[in-house]
Amino acid sequence: MLTCRYAGAGLFDSAQSAEPQCKVADYSSDRLLADPAYQHSMLVSIGIASMQIEQLMGSAQDIEGVLDCNDVLHIVQTRPQV
Repeated sequence: MLTCRYAGAGLFDSAQSAEPQCKVADYSSDRLLADPAYQHSMLVSIGIASMQIEQLMGSAQDIEGVLDCNDVLHIVQTRPQV
C-alpha cells in the first residue's frame, strides 16, 4: 500500500514513491572530506564555475549543483540573488 507523504520542496509539493527507510550515512572517508588536496581542487572548480555563471547571467547568482561519482560538476539551477 502506497502512503503519500508530502513535503514542501521549493515551489511544488513532492510525494514519496516508497516508504522511507532509516539508514546511517557515513561520509567520514569520503574524499571531499578526507583529502585536503582533493577538497581544494573541487572548491577551485566550483568557484570558477560560479564566477563564469555570474558573468554570463550579469549578476550575483544563487547557484545549486552536485558533483557526480566521476567528479563532474553539474549545475542544477541558478537564479538571481536578491
